Amino acid sequence: MATLASLVVSLEANVARFESDLNKAEFMAKKAMDTIGNVSETAMKTVKGAVMAMAAAYTFDAFADGIKGAIASAGDRATQRHGQATQARQRD
Repeated sequence: MATLASLVVSLEANVARFESDLNKAEFMAKKAMDTIGNVSETAMKTVKGAVMAMAAAYTFDAFADGIKGAIASAGDRATQRHGQATQARQRD
């Protein structure tokens, strides 16, 4: 009977250690998932910031090109008017 009693005590101790180890493994898995979640959230924020910066740069370039085009067009019109005025004076 003593052998059976010691076997039961040993089995109970092993089950208790197994449960403790499972709890530790669960805690470590949750901690790892939280870390992965934080890293992916940070990565998404970085990507979002980069995309927004690229969009802003593209918008600025398009705006600058529009301004350059407007200036060139105004310059062309001024040149045409100046040429027409010069031709009119030459005819007089």
